[in-house]
Amino acid sequence: MRADRDGAGLSSSRGAAPPLGIAIIGVESLERSTRFYRDVVGLDASEPCRWHGPAFERHWCLPAGSEGAAVLLTGCGSDVGRILLAEFHAPARVRVRANAERVFLGLANLNFYTADIARSVGDLLDAGCTSWTDPVAYVVGADEGVPTEVIVEGPDGVLFNLVQPEGDPGTPVGEIRRFFDERGATRTGLSEVVTSGHAVRSIDDALRLYVGVLRQEIWLDAIFSQPPSNRLLSLPEDARSRVTFVIGSHPFGKVALIEAQNYDVDDLVGRAVAPNVGYLAMSFEVADLDATLAACQTNDVELASELQTLEVPGLGPRRAAMVETPGSGALVQLLEVPSPA
Repeated sequence: MRADRDGAGLSSSRGAAPPLGIAIIGVESLERSTRFYRDVVGLDASEPCRWHGPAFERHWCLPAGSEGAAVLLTGCGSDVGRILLAEFHAPARVRVRANAERVFLGLANLNFYTADIARSVGDLLDAGCTSWTDPVAYVVGADEGVPTEVIVEGPDGVLFNLVQPEGDPGTPVGEIRRFFDERGATRTGLSEVVTSGHAVRSIDDALRLYVGVLRQEIWLDAIFSQPPSNRLLSLPEDARSRVTFVIGSHPFGKVALIEAQNYDVDDLVGRAVAPNVGYLAMSFEVADLDATLAACQTNDVELASELQTLEVPGLGPRRAAMVETPGSGALVQLLEVPSPA
C-alpha cells in the first residue's frame, strides 16, 4: 500500500491524473436531498438550476423534450469529491438499488472521513438514515493503521461509508488522518467525498480506463478476506475480495475497485442511467478531452454519448462525453477543463 502524497500541486483536480471531481446522483426530490447534503453532510450548495436542451438529452440518452433540475454541492471549497444532485423530470423512474441490494455490481458507495464516527453516525441516524452495523475497526495490513468504518443507507438509495482513520505518523492511514486534520472538515465534521466504491467484474479491465486513460496510479492492490471487513460490507464470512485503490493528483477523490473472488453479486449497472434514482455516474475533469477520447479508443473504452458542449450545473458550459467503464459498464463522465481566458 502506498501512502497518500502531500505537498505542492495536490490541491486541484487539474493535474495530469484527475481525481474524482463529481459523483452524480439521481434524486427523487431535489429539495429534500439538497437539504440533507447541506444540513447533515455540511456541503455548500449552488442555486438550483433547470437542466434541459438537446445537448442534455444526448448526453444522458434521453428522449427529446426531457428536462430536470440540478444542484452542485462542494465541500471545503474543493473541486475534488463534489456531488451533483439531478432530479430528472420523467414519468417513469426507478431506483438503482430497487430492492436495497447490498452486494452488487456498479457504483457502490461514497466514502467520507470523520474525526468522530460516533457523532457522525448519530447525526445521520437522527436525519432518518439507517446503518448496516455498528462501526467496525479492522487492520488494513501490518504497520498501515486501523480505520473504523460503518455503512449507512443514505437518501435515494445511495450508500455512505463513514471512515475514522487512525494510525501512527508515517503509516498510510496515519498520513490520511494527518491530511484530513490539516485540511479541515465541513461544518458538520465530514470531509468531501474521499473515495468512491466501484464494484466490477474485472479490475484488470477497469484499469484500462483508470490507469490507461486517466493515468491514475495504483495506491493499494490486495485481497480483503478478514471477517470484520466482510461483516461491515454484508459479505459472506469467508468472502474474498480483490480491492484496488486508484488515485489521481490529490489524496482525496480516490476510487476503490472491488472484484468478488468467491461470491455472487447482483448487476445493477443497467438501472444506473437517467432518469433513474441513485448513483448514476462519476465525473473526471481532463485538460484535453480530444486526447482523452483518443486514449479511450486505444484502450477499448466505449463511448456512451458523443463529445459535445454541455451546460454543467454549477460549472457552466463544458466539452463533455460519457464513457462506459470496462469491466462493469458503469458510466463515467469526462469534462474538459476550460482554457484560461
